Amino acid sequence: MGTLIQTLRPTPATSDSSPPPNVDPALQVSLIALTSTVARLLAGSVSDYLAPPTPTDHLPPIPRAHSRVYCSRIYILFFFAAIMFMGFFLVASGMIHTHPELFWLVSSSIGAGYGAVFCLAPTIVSVVWGTKNFGTNWGIVILTPALGAVVYGCIFAGEYDAGTGETGACYGWRCARYSFAAMAGSVVLAVVGWYGVWKGWKRTGVIV
Repeated sequence: MGTLIQTLRPTPATSDSSPPPNVDPALQVSLIALTSTVARLLAGSVSDYLAPPTPTDHLPPIPRAHSRVYCSRIYILFFFAAIMFMGFFLVASGMIHTHPELFWLVSSSIGAGYGAVFCLAPTIVSVVWGTKNFGTNWGIVILTPALGAVVYGCIFAGEYDAGTGETGACYGWRCARYSFAAMAGSVVLAVVGWYGVWKGWKRTGVIV
């Protein structure tokens, strides 16, 4: 976050290490933590209330109340994934480097999307594959963020290093456009993948 904020300076005209005006790194990190926490609580509460009833092996299906509105957890997942996509897109498009005062949108959207996805994912895993082998199944799923952190961290680092000048720092949109475009693209691919497997789950009678 600190490195990305430093790229908001369009030129190294001011060689000091202070962040751009109106962008406080400590505040942005706090926004990520706050929005992540709020999104976890909100996504968890909303999904538990709106999710369709799930039949179990030893109990009959829960009758649907006609006055009750149901919403699949996948739709909620899509909603927060779209919010996360917005944060990556704002950096990849160069909009934030043109308007650094709006950087709080990046912090808030990425924090909210990250928090909600990590709240909903284990619930979906337990619903689809059951709780008996939840530790193994969730352990496999949770490896992907660790892999993504390494891959996209290396992509960002390589792009940043390629744009450094005599000052040893990179300034402007060119420091993060391709790495954040890749992150935004991965969100789109994830949504497409979720939609595909969700259709398969529905055909087999799995209610998410």
